[in-house]
Amino acid sequence: MELFELYLSPNQHPTRFRAIVTQSPASEGETESSLPFFEGENDWRTTLIKTLESTSFNPKNFPKLGEQDWMVKVGILTSDRSAFDPHRLKTIGRSLYQALFPPGSKVEKALQSALRVAEGKNTQLHIQFKFEADSVQRLRLADYPWELIHDGQRFLAHYQVTFSRYIAHDTVPPNLPPVEQMNVLLVSSAAFDPDEGLKQLSTQEQQAIYQGLQNAQQTGHIRLFKLERATQNQLRAYLTEHRGAEAPHVLHFDGHGLFGKRCLNEQCGTIHKGIKADRCRVCNTALPEAQGYMVFEDEQGQPDYVSAKELGAMLHLSSFTDSDRQSSRVALTVLSACQSGMAVAGDSVFNGTAQNLIGHRIPAVVAMQYSVSVQSATKFAEQFYRSLGQKNSLAIAVSQGREAMGAEGNQWYRPVLYLRWQDNQGGQLFAASNTIASPIALTSNPVDQLVAPPPLPTPPLPGLVKPVHPVWLSGLSLRTILTISLMVTGTLIGLRFFGQLEWLELKAFDHLMQLRGDEGVDSRLLIVEITDNDILAQNSRQEKGQGTLADPSLNRLLDRLEPHKPRLIGLDLYRDFPADPTVPGLVENMGQNHFYAVCKVPETDQHGKKIAPGIDPPKELAPERIGFSDFVVDIDNTVRRHLMALEPLPGSACRTERSFSLLLAHRYLQLEPGKNSEYHNPFRSGKNLQLGGILFQKLQPFTGGYQDVNADGFQVLLNYRATGSGAANVAKRLTLEQVLNNQFDPEDVHDKIVLIGVTATQGIHDNWSTPYGTIPGIIVHAHMISQILSAVLDSRPLLQVWSQYIEILWIGGWSFVGGILAGYLRSPKHLGIATGGGVLVLYLTCLISLTVGNLWIPLIPSALALVGTSGIVKYMAFLSRDRTARLPHQS
Repeated sequence: MELFELYLSPNQHPTRFRAIVTQSPASEGETESSLPFFEGENDWRTTLIKTLESTSFNPKNFPKLGEQDWMVKVGILTSDRSAFDPHRLKTIGRSLYQALFPPGSKVEKALQSALRVAEGKNTQLHIQFKFEADSVQRLRLADYPWELIHDGQRFLAHYQVTFSRYIAHDTVPPNLPPVEQMNVLLVSSAAFDPDEGLKQLSTQEQQAIYQGLQNAQQTGHIRLFKLERATQNQLRAYLTEHRGAEAPHVLHFDGHGLFGKRCLNEQCGTIHKGIKADRCRVCNTALPEAQGYMVFEDEQGQPDYVSAKELGAMLHLSSFTDSDRQSSRVALTVLSACQSGMAVAGDSVFNGTAQNLIGHRIPAVVAMQYSVSVQSATKFAEQFYRSLGQKNSLAIAVSQGREAMGAEGNQWYRPVLYLRWQDNQGGQLFAASNTIASPIALTSNPVDQLVAPPPLPTPPLPGLVKPVHPVWLSGLSLRTILTISLMVTGTLIGLRFFGQLEWLELKAFDHLMQLRGDEGVDSRLLIVEITDNDILAQNSRQEKGQGTLADPSLNRLLDRLEPHKPRLIGLDLYRDFPADPTVPGLVENMGQNHFYAVCKVPETDQHGKKIAPGIDPPKELAPERIGFSDFVVDIDNTVRRHLMALEPLPGSACRTERSFSLLLAHRYLQLEPGKNSEYHNPFRSGKNLQLGGILFQKLQPFTGGYQDVNADGFQVLLNYRATGSGAANVAKRLTLEQVLNNQFDPEDVHDKIVLIGVTATQGIHDNWSTPYGTIPGIIVHAHMISQILSAVLDSRPLLQVWSQYIEILWIGGWSFVGGILAGYLRSPKHLGIATGGGVLVLYLTCLISLTVGNLWIPLIPSALALVGTSGIVKYMAFLSRDRTARLPHQS
């Protein structure tokens, strides 16, 4: 079998990805392509999946506006909309093929060359699709049925090609040795649930498995066992008690499955098929993300929905034991259940059952991407195990099982093979035969005498051979270099933990942020700023009032804005005093439901004791139209974090939970036609904040360069909008006098969020230090609002960081690189050049990661690790050579 590894990598564009041939029996190559089944802004991926899930057309399943029009247009639905087009699979397969292998591209040429090699060797070409585990957060590449590809002449699966999928993530791939005798455990669940459309199953598949393994059982290299009852407890007990030679190598689940959501209310637990439901239909509890479920039996024979996470954890943890002789692990799980390979929603590729098992280090999983008929599943199981019984690899067995489902039907594309098995790319379960012919064994025909194998080489006498180790020019052993690297890494991690590097890391972060490209202004916002000249103009008119915006000017400003219908107006000025009753219409203007204002939360010390009072909100506004204006600053008084929500302090007049930015962004989304604006309160749910389908990860005390930072409330990293003219120009700006004098374009106001705040500098203390310099508070609010809206509406990424463990490995890796360079390079000049080159590579990696991937990678500790270890290893090598030079010479 020839391997053709195709790596599918998303890029920053929401519909673009790269197809890279990383392994091939012939040539390699890469290309950039577009996802299929997009039409303008419409993503018809879900329509495609519903089509492949169905066996016949039902218009009720395709109610979305324009959905059936698109299906007719691309050839999935007949023109009279009464049935699926009989050639729809070829149409879909052709689109998938052209997305992976654009005509004339290097990737297509590499595929054609690989096919010719496989044809010449009379073997199958194994195409393995490789996905990153976190790619679904950018592009849902793994959702597509790539096994359906059609090159214009044939489905590749019906030719000389077999397929598997590989999920790349940060755990070590399992390395299970092949076996001489294989144990298969059959778990056959009879549970059914008419409420979810899960009918009672027959025993056809069990009989098919027996039939397929009949010959293999007779020869003795496969043993088949059946769990007495398909319950979680019985399976757990079996896996725990059967070890060594009795341990199952293959776990086959035969029963119902679905992809959906289960109510988290322990008194309810209602299952909801599919991904549409947001709240439980029984108790109205908010539902979690969808995931795969296998329908086991409970002790009374009723359906027990076992989630992907539960099954994965059971199989993974049951493989561990204190005795090395009794350790065991399931090598293959076969999920003969509907939707057991489906994962079409959420932020993780591992929410599907098959994918979750791979994430729990099961080396191989065979599952069904969509619903499958009992008859087709039975045919697949019989031929799959018949092929497996002949000691074929999983890739070949799945290919032959697909063929048995009927090449002319609409079921053969439903099985999918996930493989993540170290040094076992085809999924070979059986060990190769090691039988050596005897030198005296003869057959009845003298011509066919067996040739004796050559004698094994005689081992050398003790003491005559010494192991050869690599020679390091420094004179230090690799173990010594590794020890120094670990010591330097440990020292830097300790300094980092106690905050000694935080100031440097934050300044490095600011520097990298300043190098990002121009994103342009946010056209959804308009800033009306009160400048020094505006304050002088109010004074010249002798307007009475408190603060930087007198009531007469505020009233005139609102009168000027209202005719042009702004979507929202936000006033970033404290008004803890009543409106002037002598200004007619002011109270009515402020009372409009699209007018919002701010209050200030009382300041507290680390023990929660108030040390400064807050500022009350305007009395004219309802509480739901008030947001707090507070920012959080770092040790250098710079705003790099976004305080989105905060639990109100008891007795505080500023009782709002939401910040001014979150309040306005949420209301804007509620008024946006056709957009998801659902808000999940993090304090009530106990989870991360979610808005419009976007999950905002809560900043932890140890995040990126932050070490034990105060993370009270709900904070995220603030991803400032980079503009070519500076951070102060995040949106269009007008002065107060320009608006009062009608010196503006009405389109600048229409349907915008109009923010009103002060940018004056004389006697005003509302300027804040940011990575881009000092800017007024109203501009910082604009950046925060823009971050939320851009994340939800434009899929603009939020800033991300690695976990602490990955950061430690990253720093340790650079420390080891420094040690290797110093150990190998004798010349200080060459070492200096190499170390400088390493620092440059590190710098560019961190820069590209932040500017392109929005990922904050540790720069300062990694650079110190590289340079520090390099210097220490060089110094230790100098001492070692000096001691050697002073030793007396012996003959």
